Amino acid sequence: MIVELKVLRSKTGPMEESQVINYLRAADMTLALLFNFGLPSLEYRRFVLSPRSSRTSPDTAEPGERAAKPRAIGLSGAAEE
Repeated sequence: MIVELKVLRSKTGPMEESQVINYLRAADMTLALLFNFGLPSLEYRRFVLSPRSSRTSPDTAEPGERAAKPRAIGLSGAAEE
């Protein structure tokens, strides 16, 4: 599991999410947590990357195969696209 700790005065966005996803792929891992302690209340996200998608990028996908998009689970527990 990868745990990324941030202290940002604003909510985490696509740049921080991309960074965590890149860490997952580089480490060949499937689970990461992103915490932001810079706001008045704790912000956290859970990332789950399927093992197959961690090795498949659009550049290396076989013809007809699409790379899976990692899912981020927000505070409500619902998957976000």
